[in-house]
Amino acid sequence: MRIFTVTKPAFITQMSQSVSWLESKLLARVNSLNLKSIVCVLFSFTLLTACSTVNSQSLEGQLDANGNPVSDMFVTEFPEVSLDQVIAQSRNDTFKVGDTAIVSVYNVETLSTDYVVDRAGNIVFPLIGTVKVAGLSTLEVQEALVERYGSQYLRNPSISVKIEARDLGKIVVDGAVEKPGVFELNNVIRLTEAIALAEGVTNDANLKEVFIIRDVNGERLVQSVNFENVRKLGTADPVIIPNDVVYIRDSFSRVAFREFLRTVPLLNTAAILATR
Repeated sequence: MRIFTVTKPAFITQMSQSVSWLESKLLARVNSLNLKSIVCVLFSFTLLTACSTVNSQSLEGQLDANGNPVSDMFVTEFPEVSLDQVIAQSRNDTFKVGDTAIVSVYNVETLSTDYVVDRAGNIVFPLIGTVKVAGLSTLEVQEALVERYGSQYLRNPSISVKIEARDLGKIVVDGAVEKPGVFELNNVIRLTEAIALAEGVTNDANLKEVFIIRDVNGERLVQSVNFENVRKLGTADPVIIPNDVVYIRDSFSRVAFREFLRTVPLLNTAAILATR
């Protein structure tokens, strides 16, 4: 038996070597690109995080209008509030300026009508004239009317007084939103709903830094919310209550943001509402 030895042609060997060399070069190139991409992504993420996150270091040295450290205003969360209590306080039966009193006098249709509390806290009633009602309960106003009408014009009048359903209060939504302004609250709402009242955020809004300013026992406190996490990750959507100020920071204006932080203690929601 003869054994034949087949020798691989030289050009095939050279081709195999070339392919192996090319494969190694391509693999090295891919690895190099991947490494560079990873480094770039990590660097960019670190840079963005450093630029956009409010922390004690970024606030260090900044003072508010009263000369106090800005960082002292920031809280992770506001003290817990009872939503039922908020609603009850806003819708109590004590008259205030702008309220509408619904007055019913039995068998006297001309006196049974609605009256608006004027800026001085008064209502001008037919026949008996001006009655100071601001700060009084519905029962107290009712007793005053019974006494005034009963002593001069009606015998044993039967009078009922109610306050027309009123809004809970007002909030301010400002900053990088389409329509900043003051908005009435018919109920306690969430941050998402508050931003929707201002017709959403602008293209340059920094959703990682949305601020809620709240008066807590006479002290102005600020909670920073990453709204991106609220929208995308289902993070808890903060509650907004009457007299809150919601401020959405934009991505570019550092000066405006510093000025905002400086003036937070001076923010008086009532004053803001008066100018709108």
